[in-house]
Amino acid sequence: MHDLAASMRLVGPMGKLLFIHQNNDEGRSFYHMGRVEFLLNEESERIDGKSRTLPVVSMRFRMEKPVVPDLHAYLVRQ
Repeated sequence: MHDLAASMRLVGPMGKLLFIHQNNDEGRSFYHMGRVEFLLNEESERIDGKSRTLPVVSMRFRMEKPVVPDLHAYLVRQ
C-alpha cells in the first residue's frame, strides 16, 4: 500500500489515482491500483430498500496499467 501524500506528489494536482476499499474477515484495507484516465460518466437512478428513488452517477476510467492477476483474484474472491 502506498502513502497517499507520496502518490499525490507523483501525479500532481490534476492526476487521478484509483484506490480500492475492501472490507472482509481480515479487516479494512485500501489498495492503490494506479493512475487512471477519466472517460465518461452516466447519470441514472436506482430504487433503495425503502422504495426511494436515488440518483446514481456511474463513471468509467481507463487504467494506465492492468491490475496484477494475483491482486485481482484476491480482491474479487468471496
